[in-house]
Formats: sequence, C-alpha cells, structure tokens
Amino acid sequence: TSLRGYELGKFINQNTKSGDVTFIGSNSYKEFEEVFLGYYADRNINYGEERLQNPYQYKLIIRPKDMMH
Repeated sequence: TSLRGYELGKFINQNTKSGDVTFIGSNSYKEFEEVFLGYYADRNINYGEERLQNPYQYKLIIRPKDMMH
C-alpha cells in the first residue's frame, strides 16, 4: 500500500461527496498512485498538468507540489 495514496485518498473521501469530481494536478500521481487513490477516495478523480479551463467543475483541486513537507 502507498501511504501517500492512502492518506490523500482518505482526505478526498472525507472532503467530498459521492458524485463530486476532484482534480489532481500531477500526471505522476496518476501513474503511481491512481490505484490507491481510486480505492481509498471512492470518488471521481481527474489528473493532469494543464491549465484548467473550467476549475469550477471540480469540488476539490489538489496540487501535490504545494503539499510537500
């Protein structure tokens, strides 16, 4: 299990409702964490690094580079 995918997935699950869509601004998260995020979040998640044309379609927008500690 990926601790990063587990923690972020649980965060998404606890801060969104079923049917909400989250955007994660990282293609590497899609590549390495998508399985864990999908399982623990149990929500719709889109990934990408492009500028969002309509950010209001997302309930939650996560930029992993801003989360580094």
